[in-house]
Amino acid sequence: MATSEIIKIISSKTGLSEDEILTKIRDKQEELSGLVSEEGAAYIVANELNVKMENRILESAIPIADIQNGMKSATVNGRIMRIFGPHKFKTKKGKEGKVANILIADKSGSIRVALWNMSDIEKIEKNEIRVGDIVQVKNGYVRPGYQGGLEINLGTRGSLITNLNELDDKEFPESIDGQSYSKIKDLIPGARANIIAKVKSKFEVKEFEKNGRSGKVANLIVSDETGNIRLVLWNEKTSIMDELNLGDILKINNGLVKEGIRGLEVHANNFTRIEKNPVGVELKENTSERIHIKDISDIGKNVEIRATVTDFFGERFSYNLCPNCNKRIEGDVCEKCGKVKPKKLLVLNLMVDDGTGLIRVALFGGVVKNFLGMDESEIEKDSAKVKEKVRQIIGTEFIFSGVTKMNSFTGKIELNARSIAPVNPEKEAERILRSIENSEV
Repeated sequence: MATSEIIKIISSKTGLSEDEILTKIRDKQEELSGLVSEEGAAYIVANELNVKMENRILESAIPIADIQNGMKSATVNGRIMRIFGPHKFKTKKGKEGKVANILIADKSGSIRVALWNMSDIEKIEKNEIRVGDIVQVKNGYVRPGYQGGLEINLGTRGSLITNLNELDDKEFPESIDGQSYSKIKDLIPGARANIIAKVKSKFEVKEFEKNGRSGKVANLIVSDETGNIRLVLWNEKTSIMDELNLGDILKINNGLVKEGIRGLEVHANNFTRIEKNPVGVELKENTSERIHIKDISDIGKNVEIRATVTDFFGERFSYNLCPNCNKRIEGDVCEKCGKVKPKKLLVLNLMVDDGTGLIRVALFGGVVKNFLGMDESEIEKDSAKVKEKVRQIIGTEFIFSGVTKMNSFTGKIELNARSIAPVNPEKEAERILRSIENSEV
């Protein structure tokens, strides 16, 4: 560890200035007749000041988002978001042991870490490792977690390095009430995540049967200042739906991020905690950035475009979905889940042009109904009427707001529309005036 880093740690622990500490280090070198290096003298000074230093070497870490299943020596840095255990267990041979788990996060995502080394477990038991600490998980092996997603396991080859004062606190998600929270735009599939978001829309609770067992599922659209995402509530978590109102703020801990048919989703199950309207928590409004189509280059971005409908795609506009796995099915049989009571998915794909470029816009569910002015049964039964409606709309300009997404089939970025509105000349004039005023400031 560099002397400058040691000085910073000593300063943070003792309140002494860095100049004062450097003077003590040089005095110590002189006292020992130059027999120790500056770094060695720094360790001695730290010891004399009762500052615990670990003789450790930090390795180059990768973002959590880049973790892949099967990695043998994964190293990541992160803030501890939650601590689970330690828990006792017995092996098949009757041997007793302990395991603890931590959930860590960086700006790219979060991941669960299983700690098997007794030295790490003892630190948790002695409260030497706490929620909010920044740690390095070094040389862990990656495998699928029992709650879904991936997890890192730290065995005899791995280590957990704590007291990372040399890492910048600002490089990690902020901590609220001892928890770290991610922005919606930073979520990645397969990771566990904590988010704070506002309810934008809610849908009815639905019941289903799978493998002879009944269950419940409900969907919400929630947002923060960086974007929107679908929140899927399973079974007992659906009980909160009766007391939820549009505009309520939800603090969601330990949700699982999955890739859904319309983009990323956060799934809340038995391991997830949800708090409604937490005291002292405020949330900025999510605003879409007006942008030209030619300038759209990032996925997961909340944008608004003003564009003209030039074409549409498809012969069908209503599909059956499995209520359990959300896969498209024909009839009422899912290859994965068996016979089910399918739910309907309305889909309409448009091509739009704003004079700078073209982009495909995907409409789903209620957005399709509102755009066409038709109900679900009409859209399902009368595709000819849908086509005629869209043909009448071709050549009309609208304001499209939504989230950019990569279409895995075409390899191109498209827009998943959250709302579509006619162009309001007065509002557009006000926008132009504001733009001119801002450019003159």
